[in-house]
Amino acid sequence: MKELISNLRKKKPNFLRQNSNKYKFKNKWRAPRGLHNKIRLKRKGHVKQPSVGYGTPNEIKYIDKNTGFRPVLVSNIAELAEINQKTESVIISARIGMKKKVEIIKKCQELNLSIFNVKDSKNELVEIETVISEKKKIKTKKAAEKKKKIEESKKAAEKAKTKKKDSESKTEEIKEKLKKDISEAKPKEIKKIEEKIEKTTTDTKSGHRKSSVPGTKQ
Repeated sequence: MKELISNLRKKKPNFLRQNSNKYKFKNKWRAPRGLHNKIRLKRKGHVKQPSVGYGTPNEIKYIDKNTGFRPVLVSNIAELAEINQKTESVIISARIGMKKKVEIIKKCQELNLSIFNVKDSKNELVEIETVISEKKKIKTKKAAEKKKKIEESKKAAEKAKTKKKDSESKTEEIKEKLKKDISEAKPKEIKKIEEKIEKTTTDTKSGHRKSSVPGTKQ
């Protein structure tokens, strides 16, 4: 199979882009679009362009020249049951996570299936498992730090609540003391005020009797 594929590919020419001998182009075909272009018109002595006749036969199409297997994209363990061991190889999808990838590689080892995009399945499994274990350690660390932070915040909130309660109780005690003091001091204050009023009244009466001008009698 490998010899057949290599022989067929040797017969196929390298399709060069127009003016690739003059300028440095990448090895990528571009169809000529000029009205009088000799390659587009398929004139003799010019570079050949791709056409239907150069296509590979359906029996050998999509087969890898190195392995001789037709690669099939897989994203589930269920899809591995449909793969033929003799003619097909597995391509593990890049969208799959690490856990699923490990499961698929283990299943391929059980079924003796060749994996196209994994060179050494044993080493790959070891590498993935180490990465998963490291991620788990980081996750546990983060969770522990998060728990600590939550506990610290709860403790701080409790402390703030206790402080608030203490301050409120203190303010209430002060208010009660002030109320008691006011209730006890009220009659004394009233007496003092009455005495002050009496003094002011007596002073005013005596002031009225006395004249403001010296040497005169009222």
